[in-house]
This record gives sequence, structure tokens and C-alpha cells, in this order.
Amino acid sequence: MRTLSSILLLAAAVLTVPARAQTPAELVVAVASAGETGGATRQGPMREGSLRNGQSRRFSAAIPAGQCLHWVAASSARNLDVSIHRGRTILARDTETGPRASARHCAGDRRETVQLVVRAFRGSGAFAAAAYLQAPGAASTAEATGTTPLQRLRELAETHGRGYIPVTPPRREELLAGTHVDRTVPLTPGRCYRVFAAGAASLTNVNLEVLAPTGASLQSDGTEHATPTLGVLRPLCPASPGTYQVRIEAASGAGAVVWRVLGSGEAATQTAVAEAFPVGGRGNGFLPQQMRRQHSRSGRGAMPVTDLTSGQLRRSRTADVQVSVRAGRCYRALAVGMPSVRQLSLDVRDQFDQSRATADADEAPHVRFCPAVTATWVVRVKMELGYGGWGAQLFEE
Repeated sequence: MRTLSSILLLAAAVLTVPARAQTPAELVVAVASAGETGGATRQGPMREGSLRNGQSRRFSAAIPAGQCLHWVAASSARNLDVSIHRGRTILARDTETGPRASARHCAGDRRETVQLVVRAFRGSGAFAAAAYLQAPGAASTAEATGTTPLQRLRELAETHGRGYIPVTPPRREELLAGTHVDRTVPLTPGRCYRVFAAGAASLTNVNLEVLAPTGASLQSDGTEHATPTLGVLRPLCPASPGTYQVRIEAASGAGAVVWRVLGSGEAATQTAVAEAFPVGGRGNGFLPQQMRRQHSRSGRGAMPVTDLTSGQLRRSRTADVQVSVRAGRCYRALAVGMPSVRQLSLDVRDQFDQSRATADADEAPHVRFCPAVTATWVVRVKMELGYGGWGAQLFEE
């Protein structure tokens, strides 16, 4: 018979064994199990490879008219992200955290060509990913398990609303295709908020937006699926008092939508935002390190209010970064590039696409601007000379 001490020593040894990383074959099985539901068929090959922390891979796919594409991936990385893009528009992205991710987008009455992105948001390791085609009426994984809109709303709040407290109870709306409702919500300066919505199976695309007292858009989701969120990817912190509206729209399909608003504690300040968006992001690659050096030179003391946005550009091409700005505040936009990038320029454009501030071509340009209104603006990055990877981040003074 084992003694108590030997049992405790055995238990301690088991607890100290690190979790085994899944093999590539196991990752393929995980992707196939998640994607082959509801009669879905795989489109194209199973994509396999490895990703470093912060690295992404991009693939191209075509969605036939009237079909839905389910993009599924699994990895040994601690947090994997996937998204579906059309040009600069993000059509869908996963909203979960963990080593598995999926996103779904349905084409309209025309064939669509999209880009499928898989990214190691945190950690490194092997990955497997595949795209699956489904008829629009086919049940997704969540719908096949009988998940209701209210259950999905609770899951969103549990995953992305930790530390936040309810501002409104869950509210239910019945919407027809192409219609929306505006609901007044009690948002106040000094607090940050997160808004969640979940549509029924008959709704394939729900749009979510918060309108400022002036009627301008304070923040809107940039995806096309039935579970949009606000305040998760970037902070939603009103700058002035007034009557705010939450707009919920049935962009595709019709049926019930359940939504609610959560708020941070009364003491929510810029510190919480800074913790959410570190200078240079959470990675340790070349671009994050360059951004930290640039911040120490040109943005010292300014607080990051967005994550590090990165991408690839050829000479004379541009990329737009959407940012939420608040009236009466001043900001600095910084940009950096890989060694192959010789010169970048910046152009800050307001909600009417009017240029408000520019930074001339430089290896690491920066520009300062002070909006008079609360709105969503664009920081346009242009590759003036060179090519390759770039990164940009917005800071508030």
C-alpha cells in the first residue's frame, strides 16, 4: 500500500508535467471534426505549417454564390486567431480565445473571392486550417448543439466581459432583413464599455454600432456574422456626457437578437486601456521592438489607445487603419517598418475623408493631431520607398 507521502509526491510530479503539444496529425483531426458538420464539404487542401508569436499566414479562396464558407483552424499556440477578408474589409473573425478558432461568411448572389488569415496571437507552434462550404441554411456547430441567442450572449459576456458589470439587462429585439432599432443607453465619461449581441439561427449578419450624442459613429463592428461585439478589440470609452444610442441592424436574415451592455468600474481610467494595449503590442518581433524604440523617441508619455496594426505593402500602395478619437484630446500616430522599408508617410483623415494631418516620408514617421469631434477617423499608411512589413499604433497624450 502506498503511503500518503508517496501519493502526494506522485501527484506533484503529475502536476508539474507540461501539457503535451498536439501533433500535426492531431491538429488535422481537430480541424476536420469542427469543419465537417451539417453536410459541409472541404474546399481546397488542408493547410498546415507553423507560426511564430504574432506571425500570420494568408490564403485565397472563392465562395460560390449563395454558399457559406466556414474557416476553421487549430494550433499548438496558446491563442489562435482566424479571419476572412475582402480587400481591406474584415468580413468575419473569431471572437474566442484559445488554440482553436473559426469564422463564417456567406456570399450573396455573386461569387466572392476572399482571403483567409490565420494568426498566432499568443504563443508559437504548428497549425492546421481548412475551409468548408455550407449551404446558407445548414446548421453551424453552435446551432447544431442547440445554442440559443441568449446562451451565446452569455458566452460572449463570460469570455470578453470579465471584470465588467451589467449596465443593461439582456434585451430582445425582433428584426426584419435590412431594418434596425436604436436604443438609448446610459453611457458616461470615465467608464469604458463593452456591447455584445447574438442573433438567432435565421440571422447570418448582425451589425452593431454605438452613436455619440452628435449622431456620429463612436464605434461599429467591422465583421459580418451574428455575434458582433464592441469595446473588445479597441476601448469604447465615451469622452463627453449626453444621450448615446446602440444601433442593432439585421443586415442579412431576419429574427430575434439579444443584446446587452457591460461597463467597467467607476474608476476605469487610461491605465486599464494601457494594460489592454501595450506599446508595440504583446509580441517581441522586429516591428514591436521598433515601435517601442520609436515611442521612446517621439511618443514618450503618450498612452497607447490601439493595438499595433501591421501588414505588408509594395511601393506606392496604402493601407488604412481605423481609429476612434475623442473631442478635445490630442493623439500621436507612429509608424515603423522592416529593414526593407525605406520611407513611409502618414495621412490622418476625418469621418468625411478630409485630410487633417500628415507626416512626410520618413523611415519612422509620426504625426500629432487634436480632433474637435468624437468620431472614427483613418490613419493612412503609404509605402513611399521600399517594400515589406509595416506597423502603426495610435497614442493619446
